[in-house]
This record gives sequence, C-alpha cells and structure tokens, in this order.
Amino acid sequence: MIDRSQNVSFFTEDQVRRYAVIDADTFREKAEALAVGFSASALSYWADLARSTFSPSTAQRYIESLFWNPQNPENIKMSVMSDTLADLLEGGQDERDLTEIFLKSSKLTSKGKRYRIIPIDYQKQDPYFGIQRETLGMDIEEVIGLIKSKGAVKAKAVFISKMNQFEKAGVPSKGFERANPLSAAEKAVGKETMKFRTITPESTWRHPGIRAALLSNQVAEWMRLNRTRFSNELFGEK
Repeated sequence: MIDRSQNVSFFTEDQVRRYAVIDADTFREKAEALAVGFSASALSYWADLARSTFSPSTAQRYIESLFWNPQNPENIKMSVMSDTLADLLEGGQDERDLTEIFLKSSKLTSKGKRYRIIPIDYQKQDPYFGIQRETLGMDIEEVIGLIKSKGAVKAKAVFISKMNQFEKAGVPSKGFERANPLSAAEKAVGKETMKFRTITPESTWRHPGIRAALLSNQVAEWMRLNRTRFSNELFGEK
C-alpha cells in the first residue's frame, strides 16, 4: 500500500482467521470504501508530516510529489514520485564533492586552466511557485463518519473526488527554475547582494549530504497502529 517499499495489510492476521464473509457484495462495497478512506487518511497524515518537518516551500514541493493510486482498492499505492526533491529527501544523499560537477561547464584561462565563476546571492531567496496542494483534513473520524452517513458507495466517490489532486503528478518537483521571470527591479536588487566564487580543479566544494527523512516509514507505522479503527467497522468491533 505504501512505497519505499513497504506493504501494510488492511486486515490484521487475527481478523483474517476469525471471520467469514456471508454477504460478499455488501462486504466488498464497504471494505473498498474503508480501504480507500484509510489510504486517504494516511496520505493526509503524510502531508501533515511534511508540513511539520520541512520549511513551507520545501514542504510544498514535497507534497506535490506525493502520488496516490486507488484504482485497485485491494492494493492501493502511495509513494513519492521518483526523481523529485521529495524522493531525494526521503532517501537522503551521501556527502559528495561538487567540484567536478560544477566544472563540467567550465571555461579556460589563457594558460589552459579550467575555472568557473559561480554567483551566490547570500540574502535573497526566491519563492517556489508550483502546485499548492489543498489541506486534506481527511482524519479518521471524518472518513468513518462519511461512510456511516452517506453509505459505502457514495463515500468512496467523495474520497476519490477529494484526493484526485494526487492521482497525477503536476508541476515536476525536481525543477528549480522560477515560474515567472525576474523583473528589472528584482535583478537590480540581486546585483547588490550577489557575491562571486571562482572554482578551479584545486577547489574543494563539498556538499555535506542530506539525512534521509524517511517520512514513509512513519506513515507505514501510523497505518499499522490505526488500521483496526477502519477494519473493525466491517465486523462491528470497537
């Protein structure tokens, strides 16, 4: 049900052993609605985790990379899109030397020595313009309450409608470019705060690495702890 790569069963082993299904159609309708609602609630929790873990702009980029596929209610998939900032933050990255990476676009001095001038703005940080995912608010009580009030079929449709923003990837989250160009005034301000560093093969530009966030692990644990609050609804358990 959740990638990187883990599988969380909707039913506990005890429930599988103890119960037999009498009315298969009714059971399937309610089970599918509960499973879709369960995954929607888990994805809502995942988005909230990102907001509480990262800065607002980083959280926005992380959340827009979340993916939810409820087409098969028996195997609902949630993950972060590959090759995105969220994917990098989830898995982390080792410390690395960036010198040769920067010098791939180098120039040559009169003596044939490679170099590259890197502009660095120490004061100004451009905002990120991307998809603003809605706050989901799909907590457990809301999901179960919708199923009880609207019935399984209608509630499932509500969940899918509310969560369809996550069914496809929107703006590629790996893009670092501004969505709108700098104005003349912004360019003028940028020149005032800009510093320049020169890289040569003798330079040492190291990235300290990124500690893996592993929010997906926390989501999987949340699902294991809360799944019976959904599956118990099928069996009349409290």
